[in-house]
Amino acid sequence: MKRVFYSLIVVGVMLLSACSSYNYYKAGASTISTTKYRTFAWVKDEKQSNPKPDYRGKQYAGNMYYNNSLAAERIKEATILTLQSKGLKLDNEEPDLLVHYSSAVGRGTRMEYYSPYSYYWGGGFYRPYWGGRWGWGWGWPYGGYAWGPTYAVPENYKEGTIIIDLIDRKSNKIVWRGFGVGELKNPEKALNDLPKVIDGIFKQLPITM
Repeated sequence: MKRVFYSLIVVGVMLLSACSSYNYYKAGASTISTTKYRTFAWVKDEKQSNPKPDYRGKQYAGNMYYNNSLAAERIKEATILTLQSKGLKLDNEEPDLLVHYSSAVGRGTRMEYYSPYSYYWGGGFYRPYWGGRWGWGWGWPYGGYAWGPTYAVPENYKEGTIIIDLIDRKSNKIVWRGFGVGELKNPEKALNDLPKVIDGIFKQLPITM
């Protein structure tokens, strides 16, 4: 029985690590029509590929994650490939749409729930349920009954946001905006995750003929 229990823990950890830590949102047009918008070009912005200067001797955290030349290049490449896969063509001369990204790194806060009590009875394992003032229930994998207080504790973490805008070149108005917001573990992982994050952002954008 113990082997089954430890196997379930390993599988659970694998599933959690495979999940994306980003959430995605959108604003503006619900769809983009290739009849109206056929081409696009990337907006040149020197600020995106150059680290921001230190402020009062402190480096901007975003420089390590998004605000550097390598991150800007990966975001640009992933964006171009994704838009091309949706039927739009890259045109640096007279594009219908201009593409621009911005980013931010700050502090996020979430609530963690825990109980200092874990009970074992009759050989079974019990961990109080999360999500309320009191946790109680039957032990698993067999036998046992227990209860105990559950506490909510705020936890801070580093949060990154990538925003991609599609701008009508003639009117100079944003017609669509996509967001990717997620927890940042370290600069290397954040950099490697960029293609997946860009893909997740543009999954919020249906293209119609």
